[in-house]
Amino acid sequence: MRCFAGNHLLIDPDTMWQITVGQWISDHRAVPETDVYSFTMPGQPWISTQWLAQVLFAKAYAIAGWSGPVVLTAAAIAATFALLARFLSRHLGPSTTMVFIAAAPSFQIQPRRRCAACWLQA
Repeated sequence: MRCFAGNHLLIDPDTMWQITVGQWISDHRAVPETDVYSFTMPGQPWISTQWLAQVLFAKAYAIAGWSGPVVLTAAAIAATFALLARFLSRHLGPSTTMVFIAAAPSFQIQPRRRCAACWLQA
């Protein structure tokens, strides 16, 4: 149920900035090479290293408002922990695996962690 309370879970300047940059990328069909939204360093060279997450968040926000990024983030976290549990269960016992999985609430919701499922597959 908390997934549908998106307007309370992810409203912060960083998340809105990620969505705004994702919308810019979608509108221009390019990744910005300069900082287009900075107040202190406008026009300075900049590389968006999280462009895929930004585009996905922008699309999710356009479809479902704040609940879209929340549901997308929840799905990414669930996939990450499923892959983590699968990986750990191959190398550790069940109780040790559960100790690591129980640490889930301490993970923060940030774009660099949303892509954790990508590197766990390797």
